[in-house]
Amino acid sequence: MDTFFDLINIITNFFSIFSKEVTEERIEKNIDALQEVEWFRELLANEKYHQAIHHNPDVRYAIGKLNTKKLETDPSSPRFERAIKRAIRKVEE
Repeated sequence: MDTFFDLINIITNFFSIFSKEVTEERIEKNIDALQEVEWFRELLANEKYHQAIHHNPDVRYAIGKLNTKKLETDPSSPRFERAIKRAIRKVEE
């Protein structure tokens, strides 16, 4: 039975290498990049969304999960807008 748990542990560690670690630094960096885009500035102008972006852990996590390199090169990509708006909608429900 111990070998089974060891195998599960090895597999989990292997896949965790490929997962994106979300840190406050990464979230803030992504927010800075997103502020170049009009739709994100409009979200921040709305007090309700502003609070969600800056204080809700689920929305902040979604922002942190975005690919930072792609975000810096093309922050206006529709997939970023969809991901953030989806996270905000989940919070509103």
